[in-house]
Amino acid sequence: MSNLIYINGKLFLEEDAKISIFDYGFLYGDALFETMRSYGEKIFRLDSHIERLFNSLKILKIESPLSKKKLKEAIYMTLKANKLSDAYIRVTISRGKGEAGIKPYSCKKPTLIILTKKYNPISNKRKKEGYTAIILNQRKNSKSIASELKSANFIENILAKIAVKESGADEGFFFNEENFLAEGITSNIFILNKERIITPDLKCGILPGITRGVVIELAKDMNFFVEETKIKENTLFQADEIFITNSLLEVMPVVMLNSIPIGDGKPGKITQKIQKAYKELVKKETKSLY
Repeated sequence: MSNLIYINGKLFLEEDAKISIFDYGFLYGDALFETMRSYGEKIFRLDSHIERLFNSLKILKIESPLSKKKLKEAIYMTLKANKLSDAYIRVTISRGKGEAGIKPYSCKKPTLIILTKKYNPISNKRKKEGYTAIILNQRKNSKSIASELKSANFIENILAKIAVKESGADEGFFFNEENFLAEGITSNIFILNKERIITPDLKCGILPGITRGVVIELAKDMNFFVEETKIKENTLFQADEIFITNSLLEVMPVVMLNSIPIGDGKPGKITQKIQKAYKELVKKETKSLY
């Protein structure tokens, strides 16, 4: 059965969902997006996603076509129209249709797209096995405004994903131009050493992940020492545990980096505690059976 796609206030079947070839999201990647999950018909930390989206729109000088309240209503309406409960949700806002030739002021009306589809979560078996990762040759520019935006201009991440696929790993880790750890292709990174948790500082050129923020809150509530800081490569290989986070993966252990085992090569005890705490928080906030 074809999903219904929300475009600028209307729902379309997938095969009928179209935007202009002159849309700046298509022409130049001039768009922002948010990816989120719903559990039992309730979207986890929706307000945080909306807040980040609106902050980024302000930076790009794009006016949202809907208020925060109306956008949330549109997301839930699309979810309901597709009769979904546990779902993947992506909201995209572009500068809209304009003239070719980088003329942003020719774009008169932003384009809003909401995609929803059934989400099949990573299995518990996979989470118990953990992911493998590699260090990428590409570098993130920590001085670029793009590093803090969830932009549709994803060419760096796409090339990195190809490199990871060719290597046989699951994820890739970016360093920045100063050789400090930045982020994963689609994740934020946490390192544990002697019950001390560190994660790259926002100034290292990373996206302020929603799940990253939740995990920092949780870890502090669990009385772990958490520090946002600059991290060198050797710190990764000296780690007792490493895990990555995003809205879809939640908390995923990394058991091998560049074919070298992290710790004993198995998901660590602290990572598992944080996985469990995250799951309990999701159940509490969404009132789902997750």
